[in-house]
Amino acid sequence: MDKNYFNGIIGAEIKVCGYRLANLSLWHLAILEAIESPILTGENAGAREMLVLLKITQAQYPETPCLEPRFKDALWILRMERNPMLAMREVKKLRDWFEVQMSSPVLYKSLKKDKIKEHSSPQILSLVCSLVHKSNCSFEQAWNMRSAEARWYEISLAEQEGAELNISYENEEEEQQISKEEALKLAKKWLTKEEFESWNQS
Repeated sequence: MDKNYFNGIIGAEIKVCGYRLANLSLWHLAILEAIESPILTGENAGAREMLVLLKITQAQYPETPCLEPRFKDALWILRMERNPMLAMREVKKLRDWFEVQMSSPVLYKSLKKDKIKEHSSPQILSLVCSLVHKSNCSFEQAWNMRSAEARWYEISLAEQEGAELNISYENEEEEQQISKEEALKLAKKWLTKEEFESWNQS
């Protein structure tokens, strides 16, 4: 198996700005979405936004974290604003940890048009409900499960129920490559005439 799988299942622990970080759970992601955290939206996040994330990761479902900065938080913000090297070190630790926590399975795209019903409910809630419905875990266990681990479980459960999935692992790109002739056969098999002509021209 590859690094993405082991990161997702095993996770990682680290200490950033005095906070011990263990799991980035579905509950944490839901709260970050609720406050529209720039860390999730890809916008520039400063020391204050980083401290908010750290405080959120200390909560367990159904707790709601207190986001008011403590005296120690204010000291860390001041230290990082005055010391760019310290800020870069703490940001790198947090970024590396966050990357491990988000190590979800990557699926190969298929030419076949799978008829999958899209849910209108929020993605995280849908994942929680799926885990509770398909396994023996409670809502509390599902909400507190590490995000990456939950997504690996969801994929595994879907395959056991008959879903045709193809997970992409490291160093498998060459093994998955197919010839032009095979690609044409697959395209003709799964695409309509109009779609095939458009795909073949592109």
